[in-house]
Amino acid sequence: AVKGKNHERNYYQKVQKITGHEDIKVFLYYWDSRDGPDFTGWWFGDEIGGSQVWARSNSHGTMPPRIGWRIPWDAPKAEPGILLIDPYRAGAGNAASSTPAAPGAISKPTASGAANQGNAATAARVKKATEQVESIEKEVGEAVSTSKSANAETDEDELKETQEALQKQQTALLEIQKTLTMDINEVRKTGGG
Repeated sequence: AVKGKNHERNYYQKVQKITGHEDIKVFLYYWDSRDGPDFTGWWFGDEIGGSQVWARSNSHGTMPPRIGWRIPWDAPKAEPGILLIDPYRAGAGNAASSTPAAPGAISKPTASGAANQGNAATAARVKKATEQVESIEKEVGEAVSTSKSANAETDEDELKETQEALQKQQTALLEIQKTLTMDINEVRKTGGG
């Protein structure tokens, strides 16, 4: 829930209790550039500006970003899907509830919550898309590797084959991108994920 302002942005406190850790407070807040670029962005911690922090995003938006979180805060890069920030919806587990989302409250999606909200189809789409991308990445890698091995002594037919392989992979990448875009738009329309 929104608890106040810090560095000209709302800050939030987790409203759900953490089983087994009920005494731990969790805050989500923005820190500006006063301490340098390595400390600028959105943070999860046990207090505003404290030394106990768990996650960080380099985002400078007025609202916390949904994705792009580094866990731990000093990880070399953000791992996709490790933490998603969504507005808390009071009574989300109750299909009959019409309680609106508490503005700015934060929740971490769970596997059971996702299934309860009908996200199994979304999970299946994500799995399929991941498999497609991994497959195409492997094929593209092979085509790029072959093209890099070409040199002044490579004959014209081999160069032409390499060019055709690269064009084939480019077309496949464009098709996957088109499919992923359609899937994303469909999920957005249906309210999943």
